[in-house]
Amino acid sequence: MTIKVPEYHTTIQYDGDTYYVRNIWISDKPFYLECMADFPSESFGRDYLKYFEIMINRKLSHLMHKNKGYFPLDEDRESFPNAIFLKNNVPFGTMLGVYAWEEEERVLKHSEIAIHPSFRNQGLANIIAGYGQYWSYSSEAKLPISKNRYELNHGNIKGRQNAKSRNHNYVSSRPAKVFGTKNTSPVIHTFYTTKDGYHDYTPGANYSVTLQEYDLTDDKYKTEHVLSGQMETDINNSTLSWNRGL
Repeated sequence: MTIKVPEYHTTIQYDGDTYYVRNIWISDKPFYLECMADFPSESFGRDYLKYFEIMINRKLSHLMHKNKGYFPLDEDRESFPNAIFLKNNVPFGTMLGVYAWEEEERVLKHSEIAIHPSFRNQGLANIIAGYGQYWSYSSEAKLPISKNRYELNHGNIKGRQNAKSRNHNYVSSRPAKVFGTKNTSPVIHTFYTTKDGYHDYTPGANYSVTLQEYDLTDDKYKTEHVLSGQMETDINNSTLSWNRGL
């Protein structure tokens, strides 16, 4: 039986432009690496080349859940969304995060957004924020959450100003782990938002969501983990033989 990978794609019509949001695929690797080349990371020399495949593998791990990645998502399992954003068929940014259950509520945590250097300072962060608000807090929310928890480097002045202007909930601050990284900000702040603080970043936008289904064998997902057969083994809950391929 062919294993199907469900993806929920979003089309956004806003201010005369068409935006499209889909999962990140193997073919997006060069674009992703360009987005992350100067991203302030706390990891010690994080290898984004390897992390790229880990990100796709985590998304594919939804196939091991009871609902196989289809909605509604399983309430007892963490989920790992990722997305690439396109404006008029040209990619401009990426997003990934972790959906977790805390005290019987779904929370989005560890969300990470990066815009390609060629598209910065064009207001496109509002498109990503609007997409998140639509999915999480709007009257048509496809994946409602109770909280969206995120972190900001102190050097992110626009981000901190947005948190202040929108009355986001401040949680705490901590020293940043800057050794051996590009992150030169000495402090990182944690905030969270809730539906009560809903703000329409894309007023008048029209959103539509479609379900797409692809085969696990599609070139979109050919990470080393998939090519080795381990992913299919994990999905089928079988035991991987130590001598596979010998």
